[in-house]
Amino acid sequence: MIRGADPNSFSWSLVAQILFKSGKFGKVVRLIDKGIYNSEIYDLVVDFYSKTGDFEAAFHRLNEMNERKLDTSFCTYSSVLDGACKYGNRCVIEKIMRMMIEKQLLPRSQVSGNDLIIQKLCDLKRTHAAEMMFKKACSKNIRLQDDTHGSLLKAISQVGRIDEATNMYRMMLKRGIKVKESCYSAFLNILWLNLVDSASFTIMICELCRLKELRKAMKFHDEMLKMGLKPDKRTYKRMISGFK
Repeated sequence: MIRGADPNSFSWSLVAQILFKSGKFGKVVRLIDKGIYNSEIYDLVVDFYSKTGDFEAAFHRLNEMNERKLDTSFCTYSSVLDGACKYGNRCVIEKIMRMMIEKQLLPRSQVSGNDLIIQKLCDLKRTHAAEMMFKKACSKNIRLQDDTHGSLLKAISQVGRIDEATNMYRMMLKRGIKVKESCYSAFLNILWLNLVDSASFTIMICELCRLKELRKAMKFHDEMLKMGLKPDKRTYKRMISGFK
């Protein structure tokens, strides 16, 4: 322990976050090695190892947290789960989920509580884990709340997973699911940055028509034509109905 350093102080957590965001992860690890640590600093380290697929190091730090009697929260374990889902590491997924069940961070029966868990994962931007839980619930014909669909659409849009967000949006349209406007806005924002083909333009125009933003829809239509792309009949019908 460095003399005079309080491992539980807010200031050290802030220092670690600044170092982490600046890409100086090695210095965050050195803080822990010098005896400056708390749950927040460890969470950063576990999250980094999980994001990079170094699960051996992630579990090593988790064990250290338990040995040092530090709080290990849903945030801590879910970062490992998210990384494992991202890399498709089935062994790690099963291991970390068992640990979360033992810690009562996940229910033993996965029939109930899915909405709360998925929404919580989305709030933390653990989109790979949230998507895994979502698909698992759907495969078991477990009905999920519309808000859960919206949370997932918003989260995967915010992290830039455009293909997954587009598939989610289309599925919601097919099922007639309606969510908060903030969820649609997050999707439109990422779609705006990826207007490269007829499909993406069509979704943007149809969504603007739904929002009664007809002038904006017409501008995107004109831009689409300038790029040599042609709207389909469904898009034209949607625009015509919007002006009625």
